[in-house]
Amino acid sequence: MHTVEGKTWDEFWAHLWQIDYRHAIPHIPEWDKKLVEFIEHVCRLKPGMKILDLACGSGDQARHFARKGYHVVGLDIASTLIRYAKNRFKDENLAGELFSDDMRNIDFMDEFDSCLILGGSFGYFDYGGDLELLKKIHRGLKPGGRLFLVFRTIDRLYGKTRIWSETDQGWLLCEERYSENDRVSYLDWFLVTKDNTMLRMKRECGRSADCVIRCYSPAEMTAMFTEAGFVSLKSYGGNDFSIPPRELPPERLRNIIVGVKP
Repeated sequence: MHTVEGKTWDEFWAHLWQIDYRHAIPHIPEWDKKLVEFIEHVCRLKPGMKILDLACGSGDQARHFARKGYHVVGLDIASTLIRYAKNRFKDENLAGELFSDDMRNIDFMDEFDSCLILGGSFGYFDYGGDLELLKKIHRGLKPGGRLFLVFRTIDRLYGKTRIWSETDQGWLLCEERYSENDRVSYLDWFLVTKDNTMLRMKRECGRSADCVIRCYSPAEMTAMFTEAGFVSLKSYGGNDFSIPPRELPPERLRNIIVGVKP
């Protein structure tokens, strides 16, 4: 018989998944480095430019940009992740501005050369909320600024999936269920510790990130970007960071979109 213990968003998702689990993935620093180089190429970035990293998590990609000499502003709703990111920036003597806040609260005007939303951290709100966020990002970019966004696409989701993985603490289960009616992906994480305690996340009313993520097709994302004011739209696949980018066959999944503020 196991004991069930509820953990808050910061305690469970932020620390366990984004810090402990992610940093134990083999070759993750190399993957982050390739992603940053790909973003630089497709967004036409150069050191010294100012970047807004929304839902920056533990700041892994933000540190890569800071090491290269970019002015990085990172924001995440999880205070645990921002504390961790600040400590890592301090350890490496890197410059950067890091804040804990809801991304819907951003209020910038013509300030950034690029904005990034990575790791599938788009879709936490309803359609109107997602569109309003894109419009706020558009206002915050300089003319010619680019938004690089990774999204969860309906093209790859169906039914229910379960993935088990072993961690230092025990065994982690990730369950994902896609609802075609709601067009959202429901995610749940459970950790069974080595002393037979099951840890799961509490449902915290009012949190913007509650493991329910709206999914879009590439065509829908393109239309939403256009409605928000972006032009020169291009899409890419999230598993190929070749430079220059390779042309993908029409049937290949595209879950990255880049738009330009005119």
